[in-house]
Amino acid sequence: MHISIMFDAESPGGKPAGTEVEADRDVHSENETLSLIRTSFPDRDPLIERAFRESQSFRDLCEDYRKCVGALHRWKQLTADEAPPRCQEYTELLVELGREIQTWLEAKEIGSTHSGGGAQ
Repeated sequence: MHISIMFDAESPGGKPAGTEVEADRDVHSENETLSLIRTSFPDRDPLIERAFRESQSFRDLCEDYRKCVGALHRWKQLTADEAPPRCQEYTELLVELGREIQTWLEAKEIGSTHSGGGAQ
């Protein structure tokens, strides 16, 4: 199961999507995402890098994970009445996304051990 998270994306400086600013932000976002996934799943660097490079679906899953971490952090900073239930929801979603990433990495590891290929 793949869970997509919808967040409002704002272009910096009001630039339309597709500009150089947008492209730079995309590269920065990918680097941030890859760094977070490496930190969250230690000792899996080669598998993470290969899956991230080879699969858009895996990159999307990792991006959802990064966005969920960010949203959880923002909700934890709030003291409003709705913050605790939102924190619980994002914590549960983060666990589920983490399981999906772990499953993906295990499939990639098994695929590379048995067939020389990997999970797509």
